[in-house]
Amino acid sequence: MSAINKMGLELEGAWKGKIRVPPFKDGKIKHDGSVRFTQPPDGFLHYGELVSEPMDPDALAQWGYDHCPTDANDSAGTHLHFSLKSNTMYATLLTPTFNNTLINALIKFNDRYKDSDPETYNRFLSRIEGKNTYCRKEYNGLRQVRMDGRGPDRYSQVNYCFQLHGTIEIRVLPCTSNKEFLRDVVLLVRDVIESFVASEHVTKKVRFRRG
Repeated sequence: MSAINKMGLELEGAWKGKIRVPPFKDGKIKHDGSVRFTQPPDGFLHYGELVSEPMDPDALAQWGYDHCPTDANDSAGTHLHFSLKSNTMYATLLTPTFNNTLINALIKFNDRYKDSDPETYNRFLSRIEGKNTYCRKEYNGLRQVRMDGRGPDRYSQVNYCFQLHGTIEIRVLPCTSNKEFLRDVVLLVRDVIESFVASEHVTKKVRFRRG
């Protein structure tokens, strides 16, 4: 049985288009104060954040491919949320060991793009190394899981926002205009989660709950 219930993407970036004409019929690009782009001399960029609905992982990977930003920079990132099918599965991932397992897998994944897409590679490497204020290289899971608001403790590479959203949020992913990268990193994260839960999950009662 799979561990993941649903996954969702928050894409920050910019999308080429026409002024006052939304690029997508199935989603609105929302303003995000941290995302900054300069309008080009010709054409128009819609920039901010585009959020998916909760989806099955395969469907989300395709959604990311279809809605990938056309323009990317260091002011933006990609956030991936996922929910689990039980609280014990969630608790299995509430450890520094899972954080390290995930980050190590992402380092290897990023190495594939060192030559073929150095812009995305370098942007991702900076976030992996903890050089971004909004995805610090630290584990705050035991504090985050009890938070019911959007405090500064959430700004780590992995955010355990159980009380607020009932999900785990991966904040380390970069903004990218590489469709294949975005699709494949969603599938990689899925595989890491499923493999880790399958090997580490032990059914037992846990003491945290929402509300």
